[in-house]
Amino acid sequence: MADPIAASAAAIEQWLAQAVHHERDGTFHAIRLECMRSFLALLPPPPAPCTVAGTKGKGSTLRLIECALRAGGRATIAFTSPHVSSVLERWRLDGEVADAATIAACANAVARLEIRHRLALTYFERTFAIACLLCADRPGAELLLEVGLGGRLDCANALDCAVAVLTQLSHDHRDVLGPTLLHIAREKLAIARPARPLIIAPQAPAAALALWRALSGSTAAACWVQRPPRPWRLALLGDHQQDNAATAAAALRVVAPALDPAARDEGFATARLSARCQELTHGGRRLLVDGAHMRLGSTPGLARRPPLGPRF
Repeated sequence: MADPIAASAAAIEQWLAQAVHHERDGTFHAIRLECMRSFLALLPPPPAPCTVAGTKGKGSTLRLIECALRAGGRATIAFTSPHVSSVLERWRLDGEVADAATIAACANAVARLEIRHRLALTYFERTFAIACLLCADRPGAELLLEVGLGGRLDCANALDCAVAVLTQLSHDHRDVLGPTLLHIAREKLAIARPARPLIIAPQAPAAALALWRALSGSTAAACWVQRPPRPWRLALLGDHQQDNAATAAAALRVVAPALDPAARDEGFATARLSARCQELTHGGRRLLVDGAHMRLGSTPGLARRPPLGPRF
């Protein structure tokens, strides 16, 4: 069978779009992990990941962890969603967006396995399968996964993580995850594994109570993060990023306990993420563009602009 997917972002996106897209269609009730687990059984086992879930701050926290590891000389594979302008943004290798040729090769491998074993992956499952295939040629790289939706039924939960990270919890996707913070907490905490580290970001009181109740009876080794008295030096804008940095630092103590603190701080100071409180200049005006947080305009002198709509 000839490789049908060309080495271009457009061709990869076209192939992905042929699959069922629960996130875009709103058919969340159909999400299951059985197909993903069957597919993963066909692949070389990927390393136990650092899996990041939560309502807010997932992408920023993962990026901070990634940049700190890179500053310390560690190889990384990061899987995130959604993308802003190119589907290739969902996969980063050693901190950089993966090239189309590398992703197309993995996409073709996924397509062949789907046909051979009569499996039909969804859009998101295909993107996740590509991330897992990337690990085969990069032994020793740290695998960093951002949960797309919830946790219990997300593709990332098909892998047993080495460390689970939970960022700020609040109400999101209540039609899928449940009507209360307790329901949502239970869904997101499903990524944690017994006796393995669970890093919990600083939380609002109601969210902390919901998490405490959801953890009742759990054997996960929970670490509740507190914001440090002295702020981190960050390139990411916004006071909320201090909580994300404190959470990333706690996760790094598990993922890379020998990491030089100077390298960690260097990585934090250089970490940037498109459309996450990003300063842009357009038409002579300074803009603050944010695709994840609703509270904008806290930086003096920046014009306000509505958040970008998510591209699942």
